[in-house]
Amino acid sequence: MDYRKIAYLLVLLIFLAGCTGTTPTPTPEPDQFIPLDEYLAVVETATFDEYVELEQAQVENEDAFAAMKEHILTMYEGVESLHSFVSDNQYIDCIRIEDQPGVRLRDLTIDDIDLAGPDLTNSGEFSGKDPDAGEAEFVPSPLTLGEADAFGNKIACEDGTIPMRRITLEEMVRFPNLERFFSKSADGNDRLPPIPPEKEPQDPEDDRPSRQYAYGWQAVTNYGGNSWLNLWNPNVSNSSDFSLSQHWYTAGEDDEHQTVEGGWQVYENKYGSDNAALFIFYTADNYQSANKKCYNLECSAFVQINSNWVLGGTWSNYSTTGGTQWIFGMQWKLYEDNWWLFLRGAGDYEAVGYYPASAFDDGPITESATMILYGGEVTPLDVGWPEMGSGEFAEQGWQRAAYQRTIFYIPRNENNGVGVWADLNPVETAPDCFTIDYTDAADGGSWGTYFFFGGPGGDCE
Repeated sequence: MDYRKIAYLLVLLIFLAGCTGTTPTPTPEPDQFIPLDEYLAVVETATFDEYVELEQAQVENEDAFAAMKEHILTMYEGVESLHSFVSDNQYIDCIRIEDQPGVRLRDLTIDDIDLAGPDLTNSGEFSGKDPDAGEAEFVPSPLTLGEADAFGNKIACEDGTIPMRRITLEEMVRFPNLERFFSKSADGNDRLPPIPPEKEPQDPEDDRPSRQYAYGWQAVTNYGGNSWLNLWNPNVSNSSDFSLSQHWYTAGEDDEHQTVEGGWQVYENKYGSDNAALFIFYTADNYQSANKKCYNLECSAFVQINSNWVLGGTWSNYSTTGGTQWIFGMQWKLYEDNWWLFLRGAGDYEAVGYYPASAFDDGPITESATMILYGGEVTPLDVGWPEMGSGEFAEQGWQRAAYQRTIFYIPRNENNGVGVWADLNPVETAPDCFTIDYTDAADGGSWGTYFFFGGPGGDCE
């Protein structure tokens, strides 16, 4: 084993030791910073026997491990990191826009990329009485704070580059194979929330649901939508489970069901941290094929143009019970065949990037979506369900329960425009564990359409 591999494995052990805690954890201080080119050299010579011994390793065999290595080397072939830094146990590499997988692996050039995006869609008029709530703070992206990591590296990327969370073997071997790595959940049993009177399918092995939800849905032709998401860190004790708050936009039926998704998620096996991370996800064929679904920039589906936001990155601030409430804005917008992502932190909304029509094989969602859904989802792979939202029931309200507000959908494929307030149907799949308290825009005041949601989890049988 060469010196680079020894150094890298020492860094890994220190990283893993720092991956505990339910509040934002400080950046670890490993003995040596590993640049991208040195990391890739380690990947090239890595062996199954070494990595299968890692504490959380689940990789099923040597063939699965080889496929993981090949995926990493393909994603970074010929890619140069112009700057790198460490944030919450994750390496972030600043690479040229044209070097990202969504451009390079699709044989595109910088001239093929839309570097501006459409204008944002605004909310409609407000009505009704304001909720009994204080003012929340928009949470800034850590890349805008002017800070440095433990090695003195600036936590920022220059214009013309994007921050790409480094894909590592340590993360990938927490999953049995490449298909499970690309799946939304660790068990690979992914699906949309059940629309009543449909019931959540049971796990055939133990006769229980494989996930639970508290969410609202509306069947309506749409071109995306908007909400402000209240940011929390729910407790998820099993690193293979997740808890999230998100948007879903869907179209198609059966095996042609396609989705655009995004929000925040606690998923330690995915992010190497138990802090909530920003995420996006898509599927082009109802969560089935490994090459038609993935998170963030972990495949070649999404094209990022913005240097301020790390897809899969965590934040520096999270809401606390009775304390400051932190939020961020998310808007998805279908415009001229591209599904655009806009995010709002401490400043204005920013165009982050887009899923091109080719990611969906020019399928039904490239014409429009037919349903909107907003809310929470949790998965268990062991006994008991994790917390959702803040870990408190929806009825606890402001400063105690998590929420989404300013929820509207986009009614037309147009630049700019005005949204229509969502008229959601609330659903609780396990009301003993997770609830939703919904208010429509007519009564929502300056919050528009909104809901509180969440719960403590536990035994929901």
